[in-house]
Amino acid sequence: MKARITAVVAATVLSAIVTPSFAGDAAAASAKKMFLLKDGGTLYVFEDGKMALEDKFGRAIHLKEGQSLETVDGRP
Repeated sequence: MKARITAVVAATVLSAIVTPSFAGDAAAASAKKMFLLKDGGTLYVFEDGKMALEDKFGRAIHLKEGQSLETVDGRP
């Protein structure tokens, strides 16, 4: 019984860790353009004009109004 509970808990923890990485892969696959940012993040631009931003750890982040981004090659 303990082994079964341990297996269920382990599967739950592993799925929680792996699932966010699939979301990032999906964004990269469907993005029209990707811009690498100076701070290590990535800006995704999609066909419909929508954008998504992730930090250097792959977490989705929000921009504050008026905040600008700078690409690795220095373009604002």
